Amino acid sequence: MDEFTWKRKVRIRERRRRQEKSYAFLLIFALIGAAMWYFLYYIHTPEYTIDRLSKALRMNDLKAIEEYVDLPKVLGDAYDELTADLFTYDSNITPSERALFENFYRLVRPQIVEGTTQVLRKKIETDEWIDPSGVELLKGRQLGIDFELMLERSLIRSTKFVKLGEISRDEDDNVSVMFEVLEQVTQTPFVFELALEKTDDGYWKITAIKNYRAYLDAISPKIGKDIADYIDATAVIVADYNYLFYDQQGEFIYLNRSSDGILSPSQKEQIAVYIEDHVIPNRVARQDELDAIPIPPGAMYFANLRKQSTELSIHAWRYYIRGLREESVGAFDTAASLQKRERVLDQRIEELARRSSFAKALPTIQ
Repeated sequence: MDEFTWKRKVRIRERRRRQEKSYAFLLIFALIGAAMWYFLYYIHTPEYTIDRLSKALRMNDLKAIEEYVDLPKVLGDAYDELTADLFTYDSNITPSERALFENFYRLVRPQIVEGTTQVLRKKIETDEWIDPSGVELLKGRQLGIDFELMLERSLIRSTKFVKLGEISRDEDDNVSVMFEVLEQVTQTPFVFELALEKTDDGYWKITAIKNYRAYLDAISPKIGKDIADYIDATAVIVADYNYLFYDQQGEFIYLNRSSDGILSPSQKEQIAVYIEDHVIPNRVARQDELDAIPIPPGAMYFANLRKQSTELSIHAWRYYIRGLREESVGAFDTAASLQKRERVLDQRIEELARRSSFAKALPTIQ
């Protein structure tokens, strides 16, 4: 190889090394720039929050969801809208009674919001709806409120996430994001408008559902109408059996007559046989007739409550029979406990029936 050719190759290699160094420096600068843009700017934008939240929702990542959603605040605001909605169509409540109820719901707000937050967290973690633990006041009606029925009215359990949509800003620079959902009972699609606020540490977080009340107004009348229609369809069955149960109550009282309050062995057996041959079979027959009636989608919860009430009643009577025949205090106590649970369900059924009557005359909001 001559000297000229050798020097030419050396120059080419040196030029290539300089180019490679330049490309390496450009790549480093690009990576530094991208990192600076990401960590100094992008993670402090609403777009970053929505992107991360979308992934968290798909993966049921509770920790990430709570990082980007202020659950207690969102649920607290939703509770305020829900409890206001409870009285919207009830013309039987006077203004003073309305004010009293609204004050009561404000007093129990912390416990209800805490319980609902627990329920939602468990749903995200386990994909199951589990009653809250450690919030004893929410069990039964110790707060004077039916927490289970409130969850049902909130539509939280029937609302399915579809996708997060576009981010928008108004003239006052308020930021919102569209949140597409499906209400599964009525198969109604809806778009929530979620409000985002910037936190003190510079990140964005969802803090409210701006149109939750509109969601209730769109869905609740549909469910209420289905319940009202189902009540109408089963009215004759319910009325006939109520009349029969009233007669059986009189017969039961007659069989329990005693001058000293103590039942003889033959009386106990007579009562047990009467329950076995009449009381329980008639409750089974009533439920069979109810099961034969088509149930509109929005009335499925109502119909299931009726069925659960019937089953509890039958179980209670069976334990009562055991108490009579075995002279078992424990069996009588179990029967009383089951009857108490049945009364809670019956109160829930009555409340749903009462509110459904308001929905009959309401137009369906499309």
